[in-house]
Amino acid sequence: METRFMKWLRDWIETLAISAILTTFILTYVGRSCIVVGSSMEPTLHTGERLMVERVSVHLNNFEKGDIVVFEQDWSDEALIKRLIGMPGDCIEIRDTKLWVNGELLDEPYLSEPIYGDYGPVWVPEDTFFVLGDNRNNSNDSRGSVGFLAKDLMIGRAFVRFWPLTQLSFFF
Repeated sequence: METRFMKWLRDWIETLAISAILTTFILTYVGRSCIVVGSSMEPTLHTGERLMVERVSVHLNNFEKGDIVVFEQDWSDEALIKRLIGMPGDCIEIRDTKLWVNGELLDEPYLSEPIYGDYGPVWVPEDTFFVLGDNRNNSNDSRGSVGFLAKDLMIGRAFVRFWPLTQLSFFF
């Protein structure tokens, strides 16, 4: 016959097991939080802000130009955050302080200063993306150490800034 203590213990073990399974599923396939480190996404994002990153877009290959994406790099202990600028096959060029994608000027109201220096043209290879920080003049991105971003390095797409609460905002 089961004692009251044994029933309580069994209920707790079942609850912990279900919680562990759900947490693993959510962190693997649905989303996770991320802390912004560095100034490469200013003025959009600042050091110390917290984001929720949805991972479903990685599994569905459902990214769009302009998305704020989070990814890993071998040379960095921190997840990196950049803006997705180029999809496979796109032609990217920076000239006359402006960004051109496939020969069209990209409207970038989130930038606070003109881009210094020319770059490209380059074509984004298959199964990779081209990413830039919003602080274009102070960012490690696809123009340098990040290079073309392989899809398998993608963690997901930022969809909400939830900390600090005064800066709560959604990225769609």
